[in-house]
Amino acid sequence: MNNIELTDIKSRVRSVIASALKVNVKLLFPENRFLEDLGVDSLDRITLIVMLENEFGRAIPDEDALNFTCVGEVEQYIARRDLGVKI
Repeated sequence: MNNIELTDIKSRVRSVIASALKVNVKLLFPENRFLEDLGVDSLDRITLIVMLENEFGRAIPDEDALNFTCVGEVEQYIARRDLGVKI
């Protein structure tokens, strides 16, 4: 694993989240919870998942997407899936 690849994934995930939720990317941290901190509703969640799928070129199964509760979990999921590493 390359630290540049991991940093790139985290940056891309946060950029997609910021774009989908219309928030400043500099205000996103791994511990930000989607519902409590970012006010994500069901439509926001669908938009976010579709945008992540488009960005990373792979589908995210509904059973995985439903388990995302914070920014860090999405970063971990993508890193584990695309790089085979746990962060």
